[in-house]
Amino acid sequence: MSVPSFSASVVLFVSLLILGSSISAGQNSVQDSGGSSELGLVAKDPYGLTSSCFSNPLPARSWHAFVLVGTETFFASHITNLCMEVHKYQFIIKVSLPENYRSTLIEERKRHPADSFFVSNLFPDDSIGSRSDPMNLPDLAAGRRTSFVGNIWRGIPNKPAYNDWPWRGVQPILSNVPISIQRVVHFVPFSHSTDHPERLNYLLFGSGAEAHMVHLQTTHGSEPDYDHVVSLGEVPKWLPNELLEAGAAVDLPDKPRFGNDKDRARGVRCAPPFQNETEINVRYRGEDPRSIKIGTNKFFCTRIANNPDPCQEVNEQACGSATPQDHLAP
Repeated sequence: MSVPSFSASVVLFVSLLILGSSISAGQNSVQDSGGSSELGLVAKDPYGLTSSCFSNPLPARSWHAFVLVGTETFFASHITNLCMEVHKYQFIIKVSLPENYRSTLIEERKRHPADSFFVSNLFPDDSIGSRSDPMNLPDLAAGRRTSFVGNIWRGIPNKPAYNDWPWRGVQPILSNVPISIQRVVHFVPFSHSTDHPERLNYLLFGSGAEAHMVHLQTTHGSEPDYDHVVSLGEVPKWLPNELLEAGAAVDLPDKPRFGNDKDRARGVRCAPPFQNETEINVRYRGEDPRSIKIGTNKFFCTRIANNPDPCQEVNEQACGSATPQDHLAP
């Protein structure tokens, strides 16, 4: 699988970038399981938004990482990359694991309630004995594929830039896990022609006694955005169970798109808009603000979603909790 050359710096970044190691620079076609297809850059678009990140649609198979949330019911939120065709999807799924894996994961999450967990389809890594199971997200969203084999990690290595698979050489807490997709909670292909809202927008979803929120990203040309996954402290009492399970779009009336002038200059928020264990206001369908309790920020990241990272100079915190290996002395 391959794409045509971008500028030299982008070729190096894209060829190595997280979740895109299957793509090699300098070639002109992409081979998929269903045949071959040309992937050319769009020369011009009617909105005048063309950037080097634009390309024709292509259901190429690749490797995808998801933020894994939930203690009893598991949801996986796809980590986006707004500059790579295979990752230009905001995608949330409800997943299940066989009981022996499920019970182990539940115990691990209870021991480390503040940590971030991640799941991906098998990325080929001889150093940890990982095989390969490439997939494309439209197949999953369309129900053409309903399962994959994955690895699960606790934490993500904190790197200034992710120019390689983040967990290369990192032993998962669970390996070769059969992951079943129970249902699609949210699937949106990015258009690159959508105006950013004035206030931040999130999708509120969950099951039973657990609720989560994911920032609804917007793409306008090559303007940046951020990836943010949060677990709430409790299910909002005003939200019916069926709407919680289906997903409810809310806006944050007290949180404009940019937090300050520095954010505005960079084109994106460079820090989470709210802290752990706080209360914030949200609006459902523009109605009067209602309170929700934030539990833990599980994942906040600009350095994976964007190329280049507009927050590179100020980004020192990890996108999620550190991997256990990061705590070890050199």
